Amino acid sequence: MLSDWFHVRVKASVILVEALIVLGIFVQWLLVGSWLDKRNEQSKPTRRWVVLIAVITVGGFVMALTAFGQRGEAELVNIYSAMITLLAWIVLIVMFVAGWVASVIRKIRHPAPQ
Repeated sequence: MLSDWFHVRVKASVILVEALIVLGIFVQWLLVGSWLDKRNEQSKPTRRWVVLIAVITVGGFVMALTAFGQRGEAELVNIYSAMITLLAWIVLIVMFVAGWVASVIRKIRHPAPQ
Protein backbone atom coordinates (compact mmCIF):
# COMPACT_ATOMS: atom_id res chain seq x y z
CA MET A 1 0.00 0.00 0.00
CA LEU A 2 2.82 2.42 0.82
CA SER A 3 4.59 1.63 -2.44
CA ASP A 4 1.52 2.89 -4.34
CA TRP A 5 2.04 6.40 -2.97
CA PHE A 6 5.44 6.76 -4.60
CA HIS A 7 4.24 5.99 -8.13
CA VAL A 8 1.69 8.76 -8.64
CA ARG A 9 1.65 11.15 -11.58
CA VAL A 10 1.58 14.77 -10.48
CA LYS A 11 1.15 17.88 -12.59
CA ALA A 12 3.89 20.50 -12.44
CA SER A 13 1.34 23.12 -11.34
CA VAL A 14 0.48 21.06 -8.25
CA ILE A 15 4.16 20.79 -7.32
CA LEU A 16 4.61 24.54 -7.86
CA VAL A 17 1.61 25.40 -5.67
CA GLU A 18 2.82 23.07 -2.91
CA ALA A 19 6.33 24.53 -3.11
CA LEU A 20 4.86 28.04 -2.78
CA ILE A 21 2.82 26.95 0.24
CA VAL A 22 5.93 25.51 1.92
CA LEU A 23 7.85 28.70 1.11
CA GLY A 24 5.01 30.77 2.58
CA ILE A 25 5.08 28.73 5.79
CA PHE A 26 8.87 29.18 5.99
CA VAL A 27 8.58 32.95 5.52
CA GLN A 28 5.78 33.06 8.09
CA TRP A 29 7.99 31.29 10.64
CA LEU A 30 10.85 33.71 9.90
CA LEU A 31 8.56 36.69 10.44
CA VAL A 32 6.98 35.26 13.60
CA GLY A 33 10.42 34.24 14.91
CA SER A 34 11.91 37.69 14.32
CA TRP A 35 8.87 39.29 15.93
CA LEU A 36 9.21 37.01 18.96
CA ASP A 37 12.92 37.82 19.21
CA LYS A 38 12.12 41.52 19.12
CA ARG A 39 9.51 41.08 21.88
CA ASN A 40 11.99 39.06 23.93
CA GLU A 41 14.56 41.86 23.68
CA GLN A 42 11.94 44.22 25.09
CA SER A 43 11.53 41.71 27.96
CA LYS A 44 7.80 41.31 27.42
CA PRO A 45 6.29 37.87 28.01
CA THR A 46 5.78 35.86 24.81
CA ARG A 47 4.82 32.47 26.22
CA ARG A 48 1.16 32.83 25.27
CA TRP A 49 2.11 33.34 21.62
CA VAL A 50 4.53 30.41 21.60
CA VAL A 51 1.92 27.98 22.92
CA LEU A 52 -0.53 28.86 20.14
CA ILE A 53 2.18 28.64 17.49
CA ALA A 54 3.20 25.22 18.83
CA VAL A 55 -0.43 24.04 18.73
CA ILE A 56 -0.72 25.18 15.10
CA THR A 57 2.51 23.42 14.15
CA VAL A 58 1.61 20.14 15.86
CA GLY A 59 -1.88 20.29 14.35
CA GLY A 60 -0.38 20.75 10.89
CA PHE A 61 1.90 17.75 11.36
CA VAL A 62 -0.96 15.58 12.61
CA MET A 63 -3.16 16.62 9.69
CA ALA A 64 -0.37 15.87 7.21
CA LEU A 65 0.24 12.45 8.74
CA THR A 66 -3.43 11.47 8.70
CA ALA A 67 -4.32 13.06 5.35
CA PHE A 68 -3.90 9.85 3.34
CA GLY A 69 -5.74 7.56 5.73
CA GLN A 70 -9.25 8.83 5.14
CA ARG A 71 -10.94 5.83 6.75
CA GLY A 72 -12.13 5.44 10.30
CA GLU A 73 -9.92 6.75 13.07
CA ALA A 74 -7.50 8.62 10.79
CA GLU A 75 -10.33 10.71 9.40
CA LEU A 76 -11.60 11.53 12.88
CA VAL A 77 -8.11 12.51 14.08
CA ASN A 78 -7.69 14.68 10.98
CA ILE A 79 -11.00 16.47 11.53
CA TYR A 80 -10.39 17.14 15.23
CA SER A 81 -6.85 18.28 14.55
CA ALA A 82 -8.13 20.67 11.88
CA MET A 83 -10.71 22.12 14.27
CA ILE A 84 -8.15 22.64 17.05
CA THR A 85 -5.68 24.19 14.61
CA LEU A 86 -8.33 26.52 13.20
CA LEU A 87 -9.33 27.58 16.70
CA ALA A 88 -5.68 28.27 17.56
CA TRP A 89 -5.32 30.38 14.40
CA ILE A 90 -8.41 32.39 15.28
CA VAL A 91 -7.21 33.00 18.85
CA LEU A 92 -3.73 33.95 17.59
CA ILE A 93 -5.14 36.44 15.08
CA VAL A 94 -7.42 37.97 17.74
CA MET A 95 -4.43 38.28 20.10
CA PHE A 96 -2.33 39.98 17.41
CA VAL A 97 -5.15 42.42 16.61
CA ALA A 98 -5.78 43.14 20.31
CA GLY A 99 -2.07 43.79 20.86
CA TRP A 100 -1.94 46.08 17.86
CA VAL A 101 -5.05 48.01 18.99
CA ALA A 102 -3.60 48.37 22.50
CA SER A 103 -0.35 49.67 21.01
CA VAL A 104 -2.20 52.23 18.88
CA ILE A 105 -4.28 53.39 21.84
CA ARG A 106 -1.13 53.71 23.94
CA LYS A 107 0.51 55.87 21.24
CA ILE A 108 -2.57 58.06 20.97
CA ARG A 109 -2.78 58.62 24.74
CA HIS A 110 0.96 59.18 25.20
CA PRO A 111 2.40 60.74 22.06
CA ALA A 112 6.19 60.78 21.66
CA PRO A 113 7.84 64.05 22.78
CA GLN A 114 9.03 66.28 19.96
